[in-house]
Amino acid sequence: MNTMLLPKTMQRIQIAPGATAEDIPREEVPRYGFVKLMRQADGSYLPILQSHGHTVRLGETFCQDYGIDTHTKTIRRLIVAGFVSGHFISPHALLVDLSSFHEHMEACKDPDFWTPDRRKKFSQAIG
Repeated sequence: MNTMLLPKTMQRIQIAPGATAEDIPREEVPRYGFVKLMRQADGSYLPILQSHGHTVRLGETFCQDYGIDTHTKTIRRLIVAGFVSGHFISPHALLVDLSSFHEHMEACKDPDFWTPDRRKKFSQAIG
C-alpha cells in the first residue's frame, strides 16, 4: 500500500474534481485516507481523496475497491481475531475501521509479527 503524505502547511485539499475544501485545520485532516486516481487529459493521474469516514462496510468488492490483494474472508478473520477493529451492525453486515486496518498492515511489515501465538489466534477465528 502506498502512502501519500500531506504537507504540514496544507490549507486546501481537492475533495472532488473541481471542488476544494479550504482552510482545513491540520488536526481535522484524517490521518489515513484512500484515493481514487483520476486520469487527466495529459496522461497523468490526479489523486482524489475518497471520504468514507473511519469505517466502511466489508462487502464483496471491498478488497478490489481498495486495491488490497487478499480476500474479504481474510479481513473478516482479522477482525474476529482482534487484529483489526470492526463491528457488526447486523448479523451479516461487518464494518471495518480503516485506520486500524492500515495500522495492521504497517505492523505486518515486521517479519517477526506473525508469531506462533498470533498464527494460532488467526487460524482459530471463525471465517
